[in-house]
Order: sequence, then C-alpha cells, then structure tokens
Amino acid sequence: MAKLTDKTRLIVVQLIFSNPEAIPRTVDTRPDETQTEALNRVFLPTTPMVIPPLSGCSLGEFEDSLEREGYILVDAFHKTRVNVELGARERYETVRYIWARREFAEVTEDFRKKRPHISQEFSRIMKGTMWTVKAHINPFFVNGMSVPEQEVLTVVLAKRQPLFQPDGKPITVWQRDRNGQRVGTAPQPIRPFSSLVVQDGDVDVEPFMS
Repeated sequence: MAKLTDKTRLIVVQLIFSNPEAIPRTVDTRPDETQTEALNRVFLPTTPMVIPPLSGCSLGEFEDSLEREGYILVDAFHKTRVNVELGARERYETVRYIWARREFAEVTEDFRKKRPHISQEFSRIMKGTMWTVKAHINPFFVNGMSVPEQEVLTVVLAKRQPLFQPDGKPITVWQRDRNGQRVGTAPQPIRPFSSLVVQDGDVDVEPFMS
C-alpha cells in the first residue's frame, strides 16, 4: 500500500505495450530514448516497492479517485525505450500519464486543449483492460537533482489483457478445475481479480467489484 501525503508531488502511470497498434492515439510521441538516457535510468538508486507485481488488476476508477484526492492530469506522452537487459537494439513502447498535486499543476495551453480527449481515452482503456501492476516511490527531480521532501508515486502497468473484443463483446474463457478440465456449460467473460483504488489517501489493491 502507498500513502499519498504532502510529499507526493506527482503520480505517474506508465503503460508498457508489446503491440504498437494498441498505443493511444491522443498522446504525443516524444523522441526515442537514447542509450545514454537508458543507462542513466538503470543506474538510478533502487526505490521502495509499495505494491508488488500483481496480475489481473483493473484501474477502471483510478483517474476519478485521483481527481478526488486533488491531483490533476498535466501531461501524457508516448516514448520508445531501450530494453537494457536485452541490448540497445531491443525496444519497448511506453505511454506515461502524469498527475500533479493541484498546487503544482502547470500545463501548456496545447495540453489543456487536448486533455479532455486524453482523459477520455485513458478511462476507456482502463475500463476495457486488466494489467499486471506494481508501484514504487521515486524521488522528484528538478534539473537532475532530487528535491528534498518531495516524491513521485510511479505505477507501472504491463501485460495488458483486453476484456472485450473489437466489436464490444466480452472475451470469454472456459473455467477449469485443478486438473485442467472444463467447468460449467459455457465459457465465461474474463473478469479482473482486483482493482487499484485510492481512498482517503491510501493507494491499494482491493478485490474487483463489478
């Protein structure tokens, strides 16, 4: 569990995509990460993991709960990153959504115009998918220097699993027993196991409620 406090200046949700066709179209694309940037990222100090990796998680209500906690969407962008573990030629796609505490929320006029569409698409994606989620508390940097008493909650989403087919029908699977045998008379819609929620400043995973 993570606790939002006066120190939590930003909340970052990073989506990792293996399929470039799934990247949201409303966000701008930034220049690809360079090898130097990738190495600098890898050699940053290890930060506390406040939510360990958990599969089958929904964020369908996450953005609304952030707004209730006083955070405002201030940026969103797509960036191709280097997979340092596999070598410089191996890349993966990321999309970052950034919320700032209300008193620090500064946005460009261009982003202000795009924000309703970006927010709407983020909500649509989150309501139609489940992910493997994990979260860290990271330092907040300005000009390469960490700012004392300021931090960033970073939520990383990977292994996207759609809940619906392109025509809007639920994706279904057969339920199976411990021996792998089918259970029931028909396949059932895929459902998330849990939800990432924010309530009274606590960011935590709870059982999914449809």
